[in-house]
Amino acid sequence: MRGFPPVPPLTDEELDAHQLSHDALDRALGSSDPRVRRAFARVQHRLLIEALSGIDVAAHLSGLTTPLASSTASPRRRFLSTELDARRRGVAAALNHIDTRLTMRTLGRLDHVIADETPFVLNAFAESHDPSGRETNAGSVRVGPVGFRDADSTFVPPDSIECGPLFAEAIHLARTVPAPPIIIAAWTALMTFSIHPFIDGNGRTARLLLHAHHCPHAGGGYDWGTIEVLGRSRTDYVQAIIRSVNPAGDGQIELVDPVPFVRFVVDCSIVGARTCAERLDRAGELLGVLDAEVGPEHAMVELFVAFERNVAVVELAELGGEHHEHVARAEDLVRVGRLVRDGRGRLNVGPASPLAVRVS
Repeated sequence: MRGFPPVPPLTDEELDAHQLSHDALDRALGSSDPRVRRAFARVQHRLLIEALSGIDVAAHLSGLTTPLASSTASPRRRFLSTELDARRRGVAAALNHIDTRLTMRTLGRLDHVIADETPFVLNAFAESHDPSGRETNAGSVRVGPVGFRDADSTFVPPDSIECGPLFAEAIHLARTVPAPPIIIAAWTALMTFSIHPFIDGNGRTARLLLHAHHCPHAGGGYDWGTIEVLGRSRTDYVQAIIRSVNPAGDGQIELVDPVPFVRFVVDCSIVGARTCAERLDRAGELLGVLDAEVGPEHAMVELFVAFERNVAVVELAELGGEHHEHVARAEDLVRVGRLVRDGRGRLNVGPASPLAVRVS
C-alpha cells in the first residue's frame, strides 16, 4: 500500500495566533447574555450547514450591510434549488450525527468523535436525499475511476482497489498521530479529497470530518466559524486543495503537499473565531439598546430577526420557550415598524429598528 505525506508542522506564531483567536471566542461566549448565545447558536448552525453543503455564501451577501458585525452573516435563503435543498438536508442529518458523538465524548462514553465507520456514515447521510438524482452507492467505497473536476488540477485519485485500505489507514492515523488538532483536522480533510473514496459527496464528507476533528478543541468547545469562512472563500479554498494535490500526479498520495491546504484552513479558523467573537460582542451591545427600547423579551425576537433575516413565523420556535409568545411579540414589533413582512410573510427588520439592514 502507498504511504502518506507527513502531517506538516506549522510555526509557533501560526499556532499561537490560532489558539489566541479561539481563547478569545471562548471568553466571548462565556460572557455573552444567554439570549445572545441562543440567537448566535441558531444562526451559526444554519451557516455551518450551508457551508458544509457547498452552498455559495458570498454570492448571497452582495450589497448587504448590517450593524451586527464587520463580517456580515448571510441571511436565510428565500429559495434553494431542489439539489441544494437535498444537499442541505443530508448534511444536516450528518451534522446531527457528529453532534451526538461530540456529546457522547463529552460524557466520557467515547474516546474520539471519529470512529472507523464514521466517514462512511457521514457520506451516507450527506447523500441520503439523492441530491444528484442518481445512484451513488452512498456510504460505500467507490469501485470505479473518478477525478477532480477542475481545469487547474492535474491530479488523478488512486485506483478504486486502493481506496478502502488507504482511507482506513488515513482515518487511523488521524486518531493516533500527535499533532495540533486543527492540523490533524485539515490533513484528514485533504486525505479525503486526495483518496476520493466515494462516488459523490467527497467534499461534504471531508468538510464534515474536518469539523468533527476540530470541534472539541475549538473556542467554547464547538467550531462555529472555520467551515463558514471556508465557504465564504470558495475560490481560495479550491485553489488551496489544488496546490496541495497537484504534486501527487497520478494518484501518488505520498507526494501530496499538505502545507498549502493546512495553512489555508488554519487561517480560516483564525478568521472564523475572530468573526464569531465580533458577532457576539456586537450583538451584546445592540441587545442592551433593544432592551432599553422594547424590553428584554421583545428585544430577543428583534435581535434574532436582525441576525437571520427572511424569518418565517414558524422559525421563531428556534428561540425556544413558548412559540406563541414569540409570535405575539413579533406582531407587536410589526405594528410599530420595528419588524416588517415581505410578500411571503417572512420577517425582516423594519425602518424603526436600529438594526435595520441596508443595501449599499
